[in-house]
Amino acid sequence: MTKNQIVDKVVLELSEKIYTLKSDIQSLVSDSSENSKPTSGDKHEVGLEMSMGELDRLSSQLDTYKRQLSELELMDLSDKNIVEPGSIVKTNQGLFFVSVAFGLLKIEKDSIFCLSPQSPLATALYGSVEGDVVKLNDLEYSILYIR
Repeated sequence: MTKNQIVDKVVLELSEKIYTLKSDIQSLVSDSSENSKPTSGDKHEVGLEMSMGELDRLSSQLDTYKRQLSELELMDLSDKNIVEPGSIVKTNQGLFFVSVAFGLLKIEKDSIFCLSPQSPLATALYGSVEGDVVKLNDLEYSILYIR
């Protein structure tokens, strides 16, 4: 699995999530405007308030995914020999991509965990080179290679 394959997969999945959220937001706005006819009663007010809360939640998620996509597009993805943003790090505990907080990513039969450079593990690994051992939360991470 190459770095380009990993980046392409993250970009694809983020783009799909952005598209879905935009669609969900549009549906929610459309439904809210159709149901905004003047009616009396607390039930209408509660429903409208719930819709606004959902709209805020979806908008926040959309902003997060857009920011992650932007950060990924601006990241230096050249091959690395120390752990820094844009690094792929193979350890005895798994494969990690220091990029955006996306979580577990499956590509074919491989699994890679995309983590934010500000995450505790990325912070602990930062500046390490192949052969280094980093300890975090009683786990040892032996760095096998960095790309």
